[in-house]
Amino acid sequence: MRKLALSAGAALAFAGGSFWLRAQLSDNRPLPELMPPGAILYLEAKDLHALLNDWNNSNVKARWLRSTNYSVLAQSRLVQRLAQAQDEFAQVAGMPVGMSFADQTAGTRSAFAFYNLSALRFVYLTQMPESHLDNVQLWRDRAKYTQREVDGIPFYLKMNAGATRTVAFASYKDWFAVTTDETLAADTLVLLSGRKNASIATEGWFQAATKQAPAQGDLRLVYNMTALIATPQFRTYWLHRNASELKPFSAGISDLFRENNGWKEERALLRKSEISIGPSDHLLRDALQYAPSTASLYRVWDMPGRDKLDDALQSLIAPVQPQAAVFEPPAPEVTAEAADTGTEADLEVRIDEPPVQHERNLSVTPVVDALMAMQPVALLHVQTTRTLSDQVFVMPAGGVVVICKRPDRDALNRALAQVRRPLGPGLIDSLMISANGNAIVLSRINLRQNPTAATIVPANTQYAAVYNHAEEWPRYKKLFAILDRTPSGPEGPMTPNGPPFFSRNLESLGDSLPRLQKASIFSSDTGTVVHETVSYAFARP
Repeated sequence: MRKLALSAGAALAFAGGSFWLRAQLSDNRPLPELMPPGAILYLEAKDLHALLNDWNNSNVKARWLRSTNYSVLAQSRLVQRLAQAQDEFAQVAGMPVGMSFADQTAGTRSAFAFYNLSALRFVYLTQMPESHLDNVQLWRDRAKYTQREVDGIPFYLKMNAGATRTVAFASYKDWFAVTTDETLAADTLVLLSGRKNASIATEGWFQAATKQAPAQGDLRLVYNMTALIATPQFRTYWLHRNASELKPFSAGISDLFRENNGWKEERALLRKSEISIGPSDHLLRDALQYAPSTASLYRVWDMPGRDKLDDALQSLIAPVQPQAAVFEPPAPEVTAEAADTGTEADLEVRIDEPPVQHERNLSVTPVVDALMAMQPVALLHVQTTRTLSDQVFVMPAGGVVVICKRPDRDALNRALAQVRRPLGPGLIDSLMISANGNAIVLSRINLRQNPTAATIVPANTQYAAVYNHAEEWPRYKKLFAILDRTPSGPEGPMTPNGPPFFSRNLESLGDSLPRLQKASIFSSDTGTVVHETVSYAFARP
């Protein structure tokens, strides 16, 4: 018995020692704890090497690189400025900085932290066995760099003549770090050495954002919204032009999960101060019972306000009619003397201009007033297209379903009578109006209630939308060709030089995603945090 006990004790000691040794060899510290503070954007991958490998071998990449969309993007001012910076870093490094470099330096757990978008100050940290370093050209060329040391850890540094571009890198216990700033390199190595200095993980905005996402995806993006909006790059290149909508938020986080037949993205946006969220009857499902499974796009709102009702009804009852395009000369050409981002020299300068305000054909205010008096609790807006009998023309169509506490068909009829030309000029489909229980239906397509086909909505959802790519994309492409078919007038071309936006640029982007079936989003707002779940469903390969 004594020998048996001694043997068991030895086995346990050996197992414990092996476990301790593995723990020492594998550094499992969270990556944010190893990144210096002050970042604007933070991107982390569970396995960057696997992600890059999947992207490089995907049909999506091959299709996109051949597309008009990629061609247009490659000629944009933003990409050209990034390419110029890439060349400058390559000159400092003495080697190409492209996809081959990314493949060489991509380990498993990896993270990027961006500190200054204008100067491209960032830290890249990846977990990579020291045995793999001989495959990294940058590491093999370290003798050409100036060697420095921090806490006994050597790192290698090189700058260009004007000290405008810096490349610094180091290896420490299966970690490989590349930075574009000497100070950031030193701060990173101090954290890697184990010293308890400040890091991204200690910053309040980062802690608040990560608390909203307990499960980490294959890719995680965390951003300081307050600092991001203040950058000139955001003001110039943010296509959505909705800075005023984002200013109330302090930070955000997004986790992307790769699944067998799709992707799922979990987002959270944190408000700077709490807002009041009114009561809800949670009747989104009642509205979604009218959403056709073949619709191009449908959106549903909980407790819709006047603005949502007005926008939906305007597009349905009195849509803006097509008008001749107005020729606008192209933005200034790219020049070597172009100033910093945010000036008139940028090709994308028009992004900073407010959206064009179209003049409405007629007001739908009487209808909105009538529906608001019925106390709407849910709004469904359906948009789709259909091919006409000639099999040539594709016409957009849609419908609106309003779930009301006090539906009143007579009041709705009186309101519609006040709207001149309720069918809308030039529209082929007549406007159908019906009332079914607490649902008011105004539609140019056949919307029937189907309780068994309603989309499953997560609890507390206040907004949801579904885009049916597989069903609608062939008809969209026909419609795109019609939209871009604008004749030239006596004053010259009606559109700026370049490929047509819908039938070439946008169409090529959609064609690059052959496996995409549907995309959906579900959103809820607690008053302090907005949570969103975005799903992309793929066809089986």
